[in-house]
Amino acid sequence: IVIPCIYEKASSFKDNRARFMLNGKYGFVDNTGNQVIPATYQDAGYSFSEGLVSVKENGRWGFMNKEGKIVIPCVYDQVGYFSEGLASVSLKGKEGYIDQKGKKVIPLKYKSTMPFSENWAAVKVKDTYGYIDNKGKMQIKPTFGIGFKFADGLAKVKSTNGWVYGYVNKYGKEYIPIIYTNAGDFSESAAYVEYNKKYGYLNTYGSYLIAPKYDYAYDFSEGYALVKLWNKYFFIDKSGNKLSPKE
Repeated sequence: IVIPCIYEKASSFKDNRARFMLNGKYGFVDNTGNQVIPATYQDAGYSFSEGLVSVKENGRWGFMNKEGKIVIPCVYDQVGYFSEGLASVSLKGKEGYIDQKGKKVIPLKYKSTMPFSENWAAVKVKDTYGYIDNKGKMQIKPTFGIGFKFADGLAKVKSTNGWVYGYVNKYGKEYIPIIYTNAGDFSESAAYVEYNKKYGYLNTYGSYLIAPKYDYAYDFSEGYALVKLWNKYFFIDKSGNKLSPKE
């Protein structure tokens, strides 16, 4: 055991830092077990992103660097994580985005916000979601029940009429029909979808890479995805071949 089993909670490592909870407070250790950031915070983000992590003190959120210095004061009601140089922040029921210096680069005027990906982010205006660019300009007008991140040039969106999902491109066009009862973001040019209570995978053209036949499915990572069938879990490749033990 490299790091003693003394913590009430612990997360996985990222950027040589892992969150832990001790005596009801949060801090961070490095991969030698050294408590590089003492457990003094009410709460903290799961992991560092782009060199910063969110922390909560006195009921408010801000951001800290890997050395434990608060670089963006804890003044916000809620915060997201940094992605493409921007993080969502919330104050008095309105959300917008700040940069890594704490400057408000996109005004706090939205009901809800998502992280940036491929230079765009989903934002909620009144009751629907649209997409803005990293300058705050609306690129796809708000028409979706929920908008998610772009990956491989496509974003998962939810219908305003029930819990069904599909995908739009950066022209705002419904590129893959909004007919799936569950769906994932694209990862390695594949996305899991649920249709008729079975899961399969789509490619970025909207065709089935693997037809729906699993009871559940997860994202592809390093060429493989975890799937569930008949209460058994196993890994498959993008052809649907089951990963054998020797691999």
